[in-house]
Amino acid sequence: MSYSVSAAQLWSRKLAMQAEDMQQHQKSQSNQIASCLAEMNTKQEVVNQTIGQLGRSISEVQQQNSQLVLQSLNQINMSMQQVALGIQDYASRINKLEQTMSDMNLKFEALQKEQNSNTKTLADCTSQMTIITKKLDAELKKRYMTTKQTRTVQNQTMPRSNTTTKKRVLAIDFLADDDY
Repeated sequence: MSYSVSAAQLWSRKLAMQAEDMQQHQKSQSNQIASCLAEMNTKQEVVNQTIGQLGRSISEVQQQNSQLVLQSLNQINMSMQQVALGIQDYASRINKLEQTMSDMNLKFEALQKEQNSNTKTLADCTSQMTIITKKLDAELKKRYMTTKQTRTVQNQTMPRSNTTTKKRVLAIDFLADDDY
């Protein structure tokens, strides 16, 4: 029996060694699983942090984009208002300019009518002056002829100078022009 005890001992030792090997194997597998789980947890935390950072970044970018869009829309709105005001100002200036032009056209037409009437008046005055000048010339010739024919002997000895006669003719013309 000692052989069988020894076989039983061997067998129990073998089983104990196998159990110990299995325990160590399970322990190493448990350690590997624990380290794998720890690594997965750390990686999950990194992923969660990255996802959180990405989420925050996305929300920040969305906020910035929405702010930029709002600012751009406000600037466009202000620009449109300025353009509208500019157009209104331009339209009022054009209206004033058109009004000024129509006023100037009316004044120009009035000036043309006045000029036409003045031209007619001037033409009438010129024709009247021509008639008056012809009459005066005729009267002067008559006077000159009568004065020459009725000269006395004393006057004939002292002939008049040309300048005195010219002065008299100019004086008569001057008086005729002023309607004296």
